[in-house]
Amino acid sequence: MAVTQLETPTFGSRVGNIWKRLTEPPASVKDIEQRRRMQLLSVLLIGIIPVAILAGVTVPFIAHPDAPWKSPVFLAAFFAVFIFLIAFGLNRSGRYSLAAGLMILPFFVSPYYAVIREEGQAGSNRPFMGILGAAVLLTSILFPERRKLIIAFIVGLISTLIFPLFLPVQDFSLVLAPLVTFLAITVLTVLYDDHRTKLEIDRQQELSASLRRSEEANAALIKANSVAKEATRLKSEFMATMSHELRTPLNATLGFSGVLLEGMSGEFDDATRHMIERIESNSKRLLSLINDILDIAKIEAGRFEIVSSPIAPQKLVDSWRSQMSVLAERKGLTFDVELDPNLPNQLYGDPERISQVAINLLSNAFKFTDKGGVKLSLKKANATWLIEVTDTGMGIPPHALNYIFDEFRQLDGSSRRSYGGTGLGLAIVRNLSLMMGGNVRVTSVLGQGSTFIITLPLQMSIEPQAI
Repeated sequence: MAVTQLETPTFGSRVGNIWKRLTEPPASVKDIEQRRRMQLLSVLLIGIIPVAILAGVTVPFIAHPDAPWKSPVFLAAFFAVFIFLIAFGLNRSGRYSLAAGLMILPFFVSPYYAVIREEGQAGSNRPFMGILGAAVLLTSILFPERRKLIIAFIVGLISTLIFPLFLPVQDFSLVLAPLVTFLAITVLTVLYDDHRTKLEIDRQQELSASLRRSEEANAALIKANSVAKEATRLKSEFMATMSHELRTPLNATLGFSGVLLEGMSGEFDDATRHMIERIESNSKRLLSLINDILDIAKIEAGRFEIVSSPIAPQKLVDSWRSQMSVLAERKGLTFDVELDPNLPNQLYGDPERISQVAINLLSNAFKFTDKGGVKLSLKKANATWLIEVTDTGMGIPPHALNYIFDEFRQLDGSSRRSYGGTGLGLAIVRNLSLMMGGNVRVTSVLGQGSTFIITLPLQMSIEPQAI
């Protein structure tokens, strides 16, 4: 049986636990700001009580070695310690305002008591001016609210006026100096607090105004974004509709040109036949461009659907080879096809969209390759399968790899003029690949060629189990 060894608390952890118990506000206080003030007051009291005890013990023995208990410092210090202990207990019980007021009281009272007891000794009241300053400073820290601050000042003022009446004093001029000092510090503190409050109000107003402006700008941005999306949707719908309308007369043109070339309307001389062939060729080219625009418009409008059905990779490869071989022969290029034997004989996917992606890549490969050849590879890679199209063409500059999949983008203006096209082919490839759950990436060396890789999820058809 394993024996669990208890960890012995260290000295530091014990001290930390004691400190936490002495300064942690009671659990009944939930307000975060109030808890912080109570914790600050506990820390101040814990720090000042030993100082007051030390002052009450050491200073009287230095100033009055014969009778230290008669020293005003001795009596004032231990009066303060007594009040501080009561304040600490009140603060620990959750009575913060009363505790803070009691803590400040000795700072107001002790200077006057010391002055009266030292009456007749020149300059005896000067060391206690700093105590009054500390009283005002503590008041502004412990009572940040204006109402409580004013109440504390009034209590301090009344105590400075009433306390001397209970002790014999012949020269009230000794009391006057501390009183004037207290009043001066009080006025300056109130003015400072008023200035600080106004600055805080101005800052809050500025923050509110900035927040309001930010919200207005955000609302305007959301509205503009909504308008832009609606405009894009309408544009895509318009392009899809117009592209469809344009395809109808083009198909008619191709149909009639095909009829003419078949000789169904009689024979033509070579010049006429050449013109009809040019009509058919350019109509096919225009139809291809319109189909690209129609596809990208449907994709942007969200009207493009992916239909999954059984496909045979071998049939796909044979179909692509028969379509592209004409381009290879026309330009005198090699066209190699490689089919991974590990690839299943049947998969699930959208054969029409997969073919569209592959044909686009192969068409680009043959378009931008003048010597060498093009290679098509289908490979299995774990839970995916790849369509790779490699060419020995002009290659792609490194900076162009960032935008060649954008709509209406080609390498540059000169390539568009030299090779033609709308720049939509690779954009369609990227969008269709993503819609089918895959992706497309490219590697290229300028002047040596490029490799485009389509990655698609490997979805194999489920064969029925024999009973």
